[in-house]
Amino acid sequence: MSSTNYSTVQEKWVVSPTPSWRKIWIAMSVILTFHINGFFGIAFSAYTKFFVSYTPLNLLVAVAMIIWVQEGKNRSFWYFLVGSGIAGWLIEFVGVRTSLPFGQYHYHDVLGFEVFDIPLMTAVIWWLTAFGASAIANELAASRYSRILLASLLMVLFDVPVEHITGKMGMWHWEIGYAPFQNYLGWLFYGAIMQYFLQTMNIERKNIVAIVYFVSAFLFFLGLDMVEW
Repeated sequence: MSSTNYSTVQEKWVVSPTPSWRKIWIAMSVILTFHINGFFGIAFSAYTKFFVSYTPLNLLVAVAMIIWVQEGKNRSFWYFLVGSGIAGWLIEFVGVRTSLPFGQYHYHDVLGFEVFDIPLMTAVIWWLTAFGASAIANELAASRYSRILLASLLMVLFDVPVEHITGKMGMWHWEIGYAPFQNYLGWLFYGAIMQYFLQTMNIERKNIVAIVYFVSAFLFFLGLDMVEW
């Protein structure tokens, strides 16, 4: 076998073993527990600020659970994880500095440590949203470009309830008081770019825990948007 072919086989087959259903159930239970406790803690308890302050931990735990059960943690998987995170932070850096393409907004301190006034957690948010949307599209759409389109639209859909309550949660604030339409166009544009790379790189996109995260996080934000707190 030539060195070129061996390298290709390594990239394709140096993977993690298929996770057991026990492992998957543990990961899903952890993510659901965080979202359920967070929802009731924020919406119905006297400790709203305490539960909101755990948002960065919630995000990091979700990343850890998804990676834990991921099949095929090859180089492409790690390249996309790091690359999409850096791209996500840069997107927000440019967005805050220029108002393009999202509109005028700025961050508060709920998301934790910041570099140049942009929370590092924005990198995590972009990866989680992109990877979760891709995992769903992988189950529902047949062709590469239909998966790119569906996953991009799912990322936009996910952002709708998020934008309605982030000001109330103290994550970020829109200067006009709400997310303008151009924000969603920006999410569609950048989301499509990320989904293109996800679909063209050698990455295993089948991850039920990523789907559970995406759906439960969407319902978490939608629920908070529907109740008074």
